[in-house]
Amino acid sequence: MFSVVLSHRMMSGMFSVVLSHRMMSGMFSVVLSHRMMSGMFSVLLSRRMMSGMFFVLLRRLWPPNLGNFLPRGPVSTSISLDFNGDVVNRCPKGWSCWGHAAVWNSSSVGGAEGSYFSMGGSYENGSANSTCFILPTDVVRVSLQRCGGANAEHGGFFVVNSSNGATLCSATNGENTWDMQSDECPDLEVHAGHTVYMRVVAYYGFNYGQVFIDTIVFENNNSAALMISALQLVTLYACRQRQPALLTFPRALEMYKL
Repeated sequence: MFSVVLSHRMMSGMFSVVLSHRMMSGMFSVVLSHRMMSGMFSVLLSRRMMSGMFFVLLRRLWPPNLGNFLPRGPVSTSISLDFNGDVVNRCPKGWSCWGHAAVWNSSSVGGAEGSYFSMGGSYENGSANSTCFILPTDVVRVSLQRCGGANAEHGGFFVVNSSNGATLCSATNGENTWDMQSDECPDLEVHAGHTVYMRVVAYYGFNYGQVFIDTIVFENNNSAALMISALQLVTLYACRQRQPALLTFPRALEMYKL
């Protein structure tokens, strides 16, 4: 009987040791897992803090509304103004395009001299910005051929100041026609020598929502054409552009997948 009792006590002791060992192992695993999770959280938190500090610094170095600025540089040594040398169904030389915006050539548009710049449609959004350039010294206006229907509310042709995003002139007289009409973007003489870019915008919302542009000409007071040479194009870091206001969120998200 004494042997039986002793064996029972020994078994109980061994069971207690095993149980204690398992409990200690479990506690160690919990502590280790906790420390690993804490370490991972610390790394994640540190990365987020570093990212936040980076964007704070970037916002201090760049102008306000950083998200609306798109640095752009010349993608060629010229900016297409009559679109006849460009590939059909592609963005023209010296322009950046979003949505439904491309060079087109169709006999359905009357008065177009060869190819033209097609923007948007009755059920499609489109926008484009040109490369930045310096306005010629003697400039007074921009004359252009235009048709479609997008008016001031739905788009048009604009010249924009690169430094602050201000619209310097606009041509927004939509005539709801497929025939090219003469239009102009006036009163540029006070802005001669400034760094600017051209913008064309169209978004749908009704029939004739598109904008078609052709034969863009910068003119002086005598209606003589002024050239924009490669020397007047502005480099990447000196050119800041804003996305077209009519195509920023939430309207772009609702109406078109940019």
